[in-house]
Amino acid sequence: MGLPAGGKGIALAALLAALLLLPFLGARHLENPDEPRDAEIGRSFADGSWSTVPRLNGQPYWSKPPLFTGSAGLLMKALGQEEWVPRAAAALHGVAAVAALALLAELLLGGGAGILAGAILLGIPYFLLRMRTCTTDVGLAAWMTLAMALLLLGERRGKVLPSWLGGLAAGGAALAKAVHGLLFPFLAVGIWRGWEREGREGWWRRLLPGFLLGAAAFAAWCLVLRAVDGPEAIDAFLFGNFAKRMTGEAHHAGGPFQYLSLLLRALPITFAAAAGCWAAVRLRDDLGRGLRLPLCWVLSMVLALSLAKGKRDLYLLPVLPGVALLAAGGVEAAARGLLPRWADALARWPVEGVALPLRVLPWFRADLRRRAVGAAVLVGVLSLGYEVLVEGPRSGKEAGVVAAREADRLAAGRPLVLFRMWQGEVGQFCFPLRRAIPVAEDSAELRAIAAGRPVVVVVEDRVEEAASRRGLLEPALRERFTLLGEFPGSDNFRVYAWDGR
Repeated sequence: MGLPAGGKGIALAALLAALLLLPFLGARHLENPDEPRDAEIGRSFADGSWSTVPRLNGQPYWSKPPLFTGSAGLLMKALGQEEWVPRAAAALHGVAAVAALALLAELLLGGGAGILAGAILLGIPYFLLRMRTCTTDVGLAAWMTLAMALLLLGERRGKVLPSWLGGLAAGGAALAKAVHGLLFPFLAVGIWRGWEREGREGWWRRLLPGFLLGAAAFAAWCLVLRAVDGPEAIDAFLFGNFAKRMTGEAHHAGGPFQYLSLLLRALPITFAAAAGCWAAVRLRDDLGRGLRLPLCWVLSMVLALSLAKGKRDLYLLPVLPGVALLAAGGVEAAARGLLPRWADALARWPVEGVALPLRVLPWFRADLRRRAVGAAVLVGVLSLGYEVLVEGPRSGKEAGVVAAREADRLAAGRPLVLFRMWQGEVGQFCFPLRRAIPVAEDSAELRAIAAGRPVVVVVEDRVEEAASRRGLLEPALRERFTLLGEFPGSDNFRVYAWDGR
């Protein structure tokens, strides 16, 4: 293949991931609403507010398990409570995901495919930039990719230990986000094994112990959750949150075809991945058989996610490593001359177009695979530069940043109350990482707190009227606040402040 193979290729893919994911993590402010919340939960772990069941504002947070936010908290305990530290935890998960994908590619596509697939994954701007943000979906993507790699390693070598470790990694995916992190890797491998003729016999017996280990790890945490916060916590986590995602109650509901957005999110390697899909279906050699697993991975996850009413493009993050594998397979098939003309063009054109400046260098001129690696790295560098130079300065205009800066100015050593009113809920805005802040539930408590403390309120425009009716921002009180800014867009935030005097 003309690329470093085996352990060397995997190590180079991990090094490349570190170079693209770890620098300039503090260039952008935390992105509302998910990132500040997950980072704040990690900060409270670093402060000792919780050890097994996440806490936010001193209250139980039952929507997500503790693995990812706990890892962010451990890093904050070691490196300090700065905004870049929880992002570093996310970036390290990204490095692990790329290394796991490189191992998968070496097993499925042959020697040298690890650095190719890893570079292609980093060349997807959506993946690169999302893996630099502190959200639980980052942990889900990393642990799921690791689970897939270990399960395949066990299948290929016929050994039980990698399969058991893969099951535990799938349990880690469930403990990072939700139970589907445990189910999806086994679903993809099961469909793949049903498709393959070789090794089909008894595949479920080989995978069942690993699945049970992962399920046991997830169940153990559920028992801890029940012991700490009672049966209502289990009901809220397993059923309330899941039911809301599956029904029209989800505040981010989407249509049945929303995840066609994967075609855009996977750019610029969407066309190469399409060539890889053709190779998976039509080729009968080792390359074609190797590409069937990522095809099952992508299709099974997209179809399963489409069943839920709650949809966000962020949920596609664990799908993108499978897309990168398909794209790497498409490039490899084109380099071997195995594709028809139209599929060959799909695999080559994006690579050749982006890699055009690299053709002056002999190393890239010699081989399509090398140009694909170079093109992916070039896209990754440009994406990182865009985030640092363009998105970084823009992030200072967000409502949360204005609230945080005003909070700093008003606090002056006094306790501060910082509210968020978003989609009808009241809670801490979690921006930036500092301290637990009390939350008021009615205007009487708000007046009592505001009597001696400065207050900053961030309220979403479409719920401001409802909040006023509930007494949370009644006009008599609102008249005493200063409107700091309005931020039109999908959320339409306003920021109010009162110095408490």
